[in-house]
Amino acid sequence: MNNVLIFILFSHILYSQNQTIENIHLHLEKSEHYFKATKYDSAYSHAKIAYDIANKLRDTKLKPQAALAISKSKIVDADEEFFQYLEEVIEQALHNKNVKLLADGYFVKGKMYYTVKDFGLALPYYIQVDSLSKKYNFDNETTIKAVLDRSEIARTNRTPEGRELAETLLNEALEKAKKENLMFYENLTYLYRADLEGLKGNYAAAKENIDNAFVYFKKEDHVRYLSRIYLLRTVYYNQMKQQDSAEISHKERIAYLIRKDDSEELAGAYIAFGSFHRRNNGDCNKALIEFSNATQIFEKIENKIGEKYLNLKLGIAQCLAELQDFENAYLNYQQAYTIRVELAKKNNNELTRNLETQYQTKNKEREIQLLQEKNNLEVKQKENQLLLFLGLLLIAGLTLLLLYFGYRNKVKTAKKIEELDIFKSNFFATISHELRTPLTLIKSPVQKLKSLMKDKEALPILDLVERNSDRMLALVNQMLDLSKLDKAELKLILKNENLEKYIKNLVAPFAFESKKKTILFKEEYYFKDSLHWFDKDVFDKIISNLLSNAIKYTPENETIAFYCTQNKDELHLKISNSGAKLSETEFKKIFHRFYQTDISEPGVGLGLSIVKELIKQYRGSIKTEYNNHTITFKVKLPLDPAKLKDISIITNTITKSDTIKKQKGKPEDKLFMLIIDDTEDIRFLLKQLFKETFTVLEAKNGKEGYKIAVDEVPDIIVSDVVMPVMDGIEMTKKLKQNEITSFIPIILLTAYPEDEAHIKALKAYADTYESKPFNNEILKAKVHQLIEERKLLRERFSQEIVIKPTNVVLNSVDERFLQKLQIILDKEIANAAFSTEDFAAEIGMSRMQLHRKLKSLTGYSAIDFFKHHRLLLAAQLLEIPKQNIAQVAYTTGFNDANYFAKCFKETFGESPSQYNKKFS
Repeated sequence: MNNVLIFILFSHILYSQNQTIENIHLHLEKSEHYFKATKYDSAYSHAKIAYDIANKLRDTKLKPQAALAISKSKIVDADEEFFQYLEEVIEQALHNKNVKLLADGYFVKGKMYYTVKDFGLALPYYIQVDSLSKKYNFDNETTIKAVLDRSEIARTNRTPEGRELAETLLNEALEKAKKENLMFYENLTYLYRADLEGLKGNYAAAKENIDNAFVYFKKEDHVRYLSRIYLLRTVYYNQMKQQDSAEISHKERIAYLIRKDDSEELAGAYIAFGSFHRRNNGDCNKALIEFSNATQIFEKIENKIGEKYLNLKLGIAQCLAELQDFENAYLNYQQAYTIRVELAKKNNNELTRNLETQYQTKNKEREIQLLQEKNNLEVKQKENQLLLFLGLLLIAGLTLLLLYFGYRNKVKTAKKIEELDIFKSNFFATISHELRTPLTLIKSPVQKLKSLMKDKEALPILDLVERNSDRMLALVNQMLDLSKLDKAELKLILKNENLEKYIKNLVAPFAFESKKKTILFKEEYYFKDSLHWFDKDVFDKIISNLLSNAIKYTPENETIAFYCTQNKDELHLKISNSGAKLSETEFKKIFHRFYQTDISEPGVGLGLSIVKELIKQYRGSIKTEYNNHTITFKVKLPLDPAKLKDISIITNTITKSDTIKKQKGKPEDKLFMLIIDDTEDIRFLLKQLFKETFTVLEAKNGKEGYKIAVDEVPDIIVSDVVMPVMDGIEMTKKLKQNEITSFIPIILLTAYPEDEAHIKALKAYADTYESKPFNNEILKAKVHQLIEERKLLRERFSQEIVIKPTNVVLNSVDERFLQKLQIILDKEIANAAFSTEDFAAEIGMSRMQLHRKLKSLTGYSAIDFFKHHRLLLAAQLLEIPKQNIAQVAYTTGFNDANYFAKCFKETFGESPSQYNKKFS
């Protein structure tokens, strides 16, 4: 008996659930029905009911379908809810790898922009639908609708190229519709082709397509499409000069729509018939009768700001004007203008604003035409007065401009003379000023040396003293250098040496001095080759002066950044310091020799002036930027001796050891490792273990380590567990929950027994652990393994447009980051104006944090990441035969087709046109 009761209860629950799912399908079907009937409020209501039921049942298949139906119902009047539900559709489609649902989502978003005639934003989403269709080999109503809308966009260009592209797309749509046996879209394509053939002047072909579509839509009784076909017939008869047939077609259309009780479409038919009487027969009286019929309909319906009502008012105004009833004509023009303004507010896009301006201009011209006989003489007089006034104003302006340039030249000459006098009077003061930099760099290491005399670290300090003592003598010769620079007598001595090693040694004292002043000093290097031709003395003066100037004007707790990269045959330097306090005038005079704003403040000395002159004569360039109290110097110097041949002496100094290094190749750039331990000896041991392969950062507790990890975003973290302030377990949890640091591999060092250590590490989401005392080789192997895994992940991320690599396990934080990244990529990939700052703001990170995270995940910087994915999308589009290269470039966010072609060839090894031909 109990078993029977359980069976009945279970059957009842199952039946109820099936009934609920059936209700979802029923509401979705009703929503689609009302959507096709353009009853969007009813479509929304049923879609919302379906969504709420699916959400309650947690049905992951029907819930996105209901969300899609909600978004579709709001296409015409998109609001925040439209984007909210559509974003849910796209996220679920990406998560479930449902490419058909993803195509539906992209189409709805494109359709929203298409509806408001923002074709530039609609086109990329339609192309993504087509790309998914071809990549995953499927076709359905969505893919066909996307192709049809693309054909309409091409047709609206009204150029031979646009019509040719529209014809190609319509042929493609027709082929897809026949293949999928979709009769509605097959005949809709005939309707579009009829319109296109008419534009091309192929009236016989237009008539054939009209007849094909007419048979189907009459049989299926599609009111709106059949009404459009009647209208196309009248256009055809007009072009063929068959006025009687055109009039019959108008009447047939009106009679049909009266039977179907479609008031708005019927009003449009009356307006078209009225326009026919006015334009073709010149009979405004008959036209006004038809316009009166349309007016009576509009008085019964609420929609009085649509395109049809606008055309009605314009038609009435034109007829009244031709019948000499100028007063009522003017009133109807005013009403038409008001409607046009309301339409502009409703659409709110650039195209609508342009149309409004054109319409307003035509309206003004019509008003002037109606009143021309009354005020023609007055307008003429005003025009003459205006021309006379503008002529006098132009003469006065030219006179003032000549006087201004003459005065400015005199002021500039006077200032030049004054600067020369100041330079002479400050000659010895300048030399004294420039000696302060090496003296400061000597004083700090000597002070440090006093506490380290018995320590092995004393030797590098003594080396610093020796190098800076040598620099003191070199600075005394700066005045002689200035003399040579002024006379353009600079002679370079080029040597082929290890430039990266030389610059690192040169920068080391400044990094040490920054640390003494509590200034954060960041440095980064990238060199493809180790040996380069350069003049040591010139590079020394340029880099030393820029860094010493940065240290001088950087307050405590601010930052100095030094970036040095090799770009082909050029050396790029970027030196920036925060905390600068310069006015616009001071910034403009930053290269003036020993410029001072106040006697109590230090000047910039000869250093920057020498830097500018040296770079100029070295055939390089220097640019300065000043934003948010951060001043940045960007320097480019040639490394090709051929460019400096006429001003240089080349000395070959390659040694045997140098040759061996070159044969071995340049080691990869060091990665960043963060070591966190409250015991200094442990930190020292780990630093010695990894210093050859990593740039090591240190922290003495979890709180300090967390801050450094968020600020610097290292490539790997090795941390103790038991530490004061914050332990390693808590720190690891916080890092793994932070989007900025969630991807960083973490190794925990612990003194716990192995099983207990393993459990604690897993609970904290650490990547691995190592028990103390640890084996050096095992720890190094684990570090190497984690880094290699990240490299594999980076390779997988860089291959697909949809950012979700297969066979990779990610935590929820990384999943959220990748979803945000994909959404931003989908949204902005066609936006050429999307900058790195916009990218960082959108993702919610600083530029440096975003750069480090993307670099680690994908191998690309923020800028290169977008460019890479744009090129991947371009390659997919070019797999479609006979693509317009310029259109593909603009669609994928490139403003310059030539630059696009250059980037494409660098990435894929062949030009876009060559790539496209392979698929023709």
